[in-house]
Amino acid sequence: MRNILSKRQFLLWLAFFLLILSACAGPQETPQRTIIDDSKPNIPSIYYYLSASLKHYEGDFLTADNYYHLALEQDFRSYQIKKQILVNSTYAFLSKQQDADITVRQFDQARKEMMFDNDLLNFAYSVYSTANNEEGLAWVVSESVIYYPSTLNYLRKFYWDYKIDKTGEENLLELALKYADNNPEDIILTAKMYALINPKRSVTLIKKAYELEPKPETDNLLSEITLQYLGKEEALKKFGTYSYPQDKDKMLYFLQVANRNRRFEVVNALSSILLNTKDPSLIGELAFSAYLEDKTDILQEISRYLLNKKADPVTDSKVVSFLFAEALFSDKLPEPSVYIDYFNSAQDVQDVILYAMLKQSMQAQTYAQEPNFLFADEFVSAVQKRLPEDVFSRYLKIASKTMSSNSEDLLQARAELSSFFLQKNLGELEDWTFLLQYYQNKGKEEEKIATLRKAVHKFPDNPLFLNDLGYSLLDYPQFIEEGGLLIQRAVALDPANPYYQDSLAWFYYLTANFSKALEHINIPIQMKDTPGEISYHIGMILLSNQKKEEAIKHLQSAKEDDQNPIYQEKAKKVLHELESN
Repeated sequence: MRNILSKRQFLLWLAFFLLILSACAGPQETPQRTIIDDSKPNIPSIYYYLSASLKHYEGDFLTADNYYHLALEQDFRSYQIKKQILVNSTYAFLSKQQDADITVRQFDQARKEMMFDNDLLNFAYSVYSTANNEEGLAWVVSESVIYYPSTLNYLRKFYWDYKIDKTGEENLLELALKYADNNPEDIILTAKMYALINPKRSVTLIKKAYELEPKPETDNLLSEITLQYLGKEEALKKFGTYSYPQDKDKMLYFLQVANRNRRFEVVNALSSILLNTKDPSLIGELAFSAYLEDKTDILQEISRYLLNKKADPVTDSKVVSFLFAEALFSDKLPEPSVYIDYFNSAQDVQDVILYAMLKQSMQAQTYAQEPNFLFADEFVSAVQKRLPEDVFSRYLKIASKTMSSNSEDLLQARAELSSFFLQKNLGELEDWTFLLQYYQNKGKEEEKIATLRKAVHKFPDNPLFLNDLGYSLLDYPQFIEEGGLLIQRAVALDPANPYYQDSLAWFYYLTANFSKALEHINIPIQMKDTPGEISYHIGMILLSNQKKEEAIKHLQSAKEDDQNPIYQEKAKKVLHELESN
């Protein structure tokens, strides 16, 4: 039998082997149990172990497992190899290369045959927790606190006990703090657990962590714990530690957390302070809280503030939306029309509907009603009552139906909405593109062309609109020259676009300028997954230039395109004629 390694190679591999062993072991607490590894490595075991390690780090965990077991056969007393088999199995499971039950069985069997160091217990924790194996988890946390006391292990024990019977021993958390010493991260972890049984103690610990390392996220956590577990006075006291504008981000986060946790009483109590900042984002959170809690007095103050300062349609859009939504259903605010000029876009107006729906849903939950059952009708009724029949009210009524669960045809409603905007010169680019696509899908050619003409007029340098209008006009002999000019403008703006080049090539084909048509299919012909329509164009242009064999290839491609039946049939017809000749 030949030697696997030369002496020199053996020494090099051995050095590498020892390096890997030290890397795999990782940092550990000083154990109270002694792990004995009476390994007796030999050349084959080293070879197999190194091969396994290579496959492990390449992510091929199943092949690595085979090599690790071969190594163990050569050195069956090695604790390190046994450990690495389990580590590798964990990675195989977490990467979904191995089923959970196989991995769990490996760990269960290993528990009977060997002691686990702290590092291996951590891997066991990952396996049992991911596999939802409660018996395994109970064993891990018990072993951990007995043999390897640390902050993390005491916290695991506490959380396990709390999860089982909703009670937790405070002494476990104090032991965790002992090992945490002055490590801010460990203190914060302990504080999060303390929040479950003693929120005030949790707050004290987070403050300590912040003093040790003043990070914004630590202060944010303090806000979260305070708002989730402590009373109104403690929450207001916490907010009182901030100063505007230097603490604006912290203030905003506090208000957002308060609203998420429905601590509206806290936010509303800060109304004077927030209004004095004159900050749109802070006042927006106040408006949200006051709106959902029906605090009309606060909303009146916000309205006066906005109207006095002349609201900015961009920065104040959120606040305006809340006021408008409230004004639709309440006569305690100014007429809704007062706020109309402050809306910046269609999206801002849709916010009004969303906020109205949110409030109705919350009320429905209170009274055990179906949240959106009558929303659209109620909203339309409110619009009719509080607004004159004009552009804005019509838009609101249409938009509300698109957001109602009772809408029969959302696409039609959206099309009406977009069309309405375009008529009033209020539309945005997405309104134009949606409406054009809608007409295309519905086969409404006249409406599409009329809309395209308006789009080209409004967006004269938009190559998409120029090309789409130009290409559409190629079907009408009286407009074919106009179509060609529009397509040429699109190509000039975006010469690398294969669709625009195809349109121009097709224009030249239709006007019998076959050589020019051939020039312009150079880019379309290079497309991957060429649409059947373009394949048909290429085929016909190649035929007109006496390139029959190449043309047939592209026509065949068009024939096989099920997504475009019109050009599929056209290609079939041409191919049939070519075969007949």
